[in-house]
Amino acid sequence: MTDAIARLEKLGISPTGNIFVPPSQKELEEIKSITGFSIPPDYLSVISKFGWSNFPEHSVVVSPLEKSPNHEKFRVGTFLGGERGQESLLRYVRILRGRLPDTLIPIAFDEYNGDFFCLVISGNEKGKVFYWESQFEPDEPEHTEPNTPDPEVWQFVNLTLVADSFSDFVNRMEIEPEEAVV
Repeated sequence: MTDAIARLEKLGISPTGNIFVPPSQKELEEIKSITGFSIPPDYLSVISKFGWSNFPEHSVVVSPLEKSPNHEKFRVGTFLGGERGQESLLRYVRILRGRLPDTLIPIAFDEYNGDFFCLVISGNEKGKVFYWESQFEPDEPEHTEPNTPDPEVWQFVNLTLVADSFSDFVNRMEIEPEEAVV
């Protein structure tokens, strides 16, 4: 058992629904076909065990490595998994293709906003986890004038670095303390 799996179990991870639904080998192969890259091993071990999962007993938060203009901490909601009705990790990889930088895949929802935690699967930042804020998603810039944004850079404006690796992401998670009742 990996440290990430043990840590998630300690935080109270549970299946979303009645059973854990990890992605099938066929789904993982299709993700590789779409992105051109395999899923990093530390994340693969977790989704292969848990798939669709969350923390139903309490809120789990993570403090980002970079300061976010909108949040001090991010709430971790549901990890994506295998096909469950019309929902799946593969479906969100497809839906967000072109909206996220090509080096990222969504791995989990936040608890409230419909934003995603995303994993870098290729390039210099491989393995890092970012928080993607959909409500601050930029419009695609025009690239016809001098000094316009690089097409690879404009997609990063609504991302905040959360962790240097998936394992670091899990290790940075903590149960949110109950607010004091006055």
